[in-house]
Amino acid sequence: MYVLEIKDKVSKFIDSQPNSQKLWEKVYMLKYFKSKMKLNLDVEKIQGTEDTYRLRIGLIRIIF
Repeated sequence: MYVLEIKDKVSKFIDSQPNSQKLWEKVYMLKYFKSKMKLNLDVEKIQGTEDTYRLRIGLIRIIF
């Protein structure tokens, strides 16, 4: 399990969105990202990087 560090600017952005509850649920699911649990998240590795991924939730992209 991972520990999430979310910057204040990101937190304020998510809270300002109309579907903020859904966004927070998906972001907190990232704690289990490389576990054997099936997360049903739209996550892809970013090309040209060693260990950087993006989470897509509708039109919003979260880089981690």
